[in-house]
Amino acid sequence: MGRRRKINHDLPERVYRKHGGVYFVDHRNKWHRLGLEWDSAAKEKWVKLSTPGQTIKGSMAEVMERYMEEIAPKKASKSFEDNQKQIEPLMSVFGKMLPQAIKPQHVYAYLDLRGKKSPTGANLEKALLSHIFTIAIRWGIVETNPCRDVRKIPVPKRDRYISNDEFRQVKNFSNKTISLLMDFAFLTGQRIGDLLKVRLEDLHEDGIYFVQSKGGKSVRLLIVWNDDLRSVVSQIRALDDKESLFLFHGRGGKPYTYCGISSMFRRAVIKSGIKDFHFHDIRAKSLTDLDRSGGKAQQLAGHKSPEMTQHYIKRRVVERVEGVHFEQDE
Repeated sequence: MGRRRKINHDLPERVYRKHGGVYFVDHRNKWHRLGLEWDSAAKEKWVKLSTPGQTIKGSMAEVMERYMEEIAPKKASKSFEDNQKQIEPLMSVFGKMLPQAIKPQHVYAYLDLRGKKSPTGANLEKALLSHIFTIAIRWGIVETNPCRDVRKIPVPKRDRYISNDEFRQVKNFSNKTISLLMDFAFLTGQRIGDLLKVRLEDLHEDGIYFVQSKGGKSVRLLIVWNDDLRSVVSQIRALDDKESLFLFHGRGGKPYTYCGISSMFRRAVIKSGIKDFHFHDIRAKSLTDLDRSGGKAQQLAGHKSPEMTQHYIKRRVVERVEGVHFEQDE
């Protein structure tokens, strides 16, 4: 019998609230995300996970579990959290199959079915499955990767541009942390993961040093101070008087997780009534606005080529042209 709870008396044994969500910890101390709230959907997942079961030896489930124990934890925290969610639908479909029996047609069938609900999610899950097979080849479990030649579902490029009014509206329904993080994201144009990693030692006399991380590569960048950026950073540092190595941090000085920030931001968006607003849209707005004003959007984005930046921006730019005038009678 476990220790008596001091908080969260409404939750059953081995279920906890953490990082803006609800998690179940199995007897191997593996954390399973149940959802944002302790609702009927979360309870249904909990029942399935807490019911004793035995992984079939030699099955794909065994390979997936080994991957999640040995490989996934070595990834960035955001990628690991994503993998924990992505592995669940893959496990339910492929778990009982033998790895050697999975063929490209099975992967295509998965994409067709899963893609009806979430094409982007299906593509990401297929990418994870492909990497699992790549590692399984290294482990000597299989000889080929059935995902290698399977094409992902075509998904239209996102071209959402957040207006100033929409930006302010979401800020009005945000807590102080999210409001300042939105301003910080807009003023710097950086990805959420890079924003949350900023340490106090990165704040220098001439500006803020960022290490942009994308695709396994890093780009060092110095964003010089301006009055707006100095003001926002001063307000961020005044949020909490607890000592911490990080600019953004919660209780105990620990940095915020992507999951925790996403949950707070999503609640603010829902309350605001603004439709289809993702946090990464702020980066797109920042780069687009900077480009319109003649600034160096490519350098701020950390892109290798101007073509990449222009391709990224032009989907969000509305061309301004003057209409035809009526000819005046002489």
